[in-house]
Amino acid sequence: MVSLGIGLFAAVDQALLLDVLPEKDTDAGRFMGITGFATSIPQAVAPLVASAILLIGVTGDHKNYTLLFVIAAALVLLGGLVVLRIRSVR
Repeated sequence: MVSLGIGLFAAVDQALLLDVLPEKDTDAGRFMGITGFATSIPQAVAPLVASAILLIGVTGDHKNYTLLFVIAAALVLLGGLVVLRIRSVR
C-alpha cells in the first residue's frame, strides 16, 4: 500500500515539476538533475534526523515515535502549503 502511495505521489510530483519548469525547451535536463539532488539528499539525511528525534525523551526501551509522527505530519502540512503557493498549478 505504501508503494502505491509513493507511486501516485511521484507521478503527480513529476507532472507538477514539468508543468512549472522554467526554460523547459533549453535547460530541462539541468533542472531535472537539480530536482534529482533535491529529492535524494533529504532521503539520505532523513534517517539520521529521525533517529535523533526518536531519542528525545527516551525512557528505557521506549522510543519517542509519537514525536516523530507529529513532526512528520507537520512537515507534510508545511509541504502542502508550499505547493499551494505555486501559481500555475491552481
